Amino acid sequence: MGESTSKIERDIAAERNELGRNLQLLETKARSLADWRMHFRNHPFALMGVALGGGALLGLLTRGGGARQDEFEEERLVEPEESAYKVPSMFASSAQHARRQFGDTWDHIADTLLAVASAKAISFIASRIPGFREEFSARHPDHRGGFSSSHNV
Repeated sequence: MGESTSKIERDIAAERNELGRNLQLLETKARSLADWRMHFRNHPFALMGVALGGGALLGLLTRGGGARQDEFEEERLVEPEESAYKVPSMFASSAQHARRQFGDTWDHIADTLLAVASAKAISFIASRIPGFREEFSARHPDHRGGFSSSHNV
């Protein structure tokens, strides 16, 4: 009886150890799945494409109709005789200014993201295809960014 009890205890201890190792493995896998840096290291161009596409979509949504749509709705809601008495609001002009400034800022961000993605793509292709760097430089002498001494093959 004592021998079977100790065997059961050893089996339970072995199972606990196995479960502990499995939990540690699952925890490690969960951390790696949640780590965006690891995904970026493994798939930089896919994540840049997603960021670029999301940024472009957000830019279209925020800038899309913007003030023009608001002006159209205002004109539609205001009767013609009322429009003669309409006084421009200080808040409306500051809101339009803020929209315009946000749109300009977003355009700068989108341009920069596109430039970085283009430079990375050019550098990646140049490192894989012999002669690409020279041909690209000859066809686009005004292009800035893409090639530095660290990218030479």
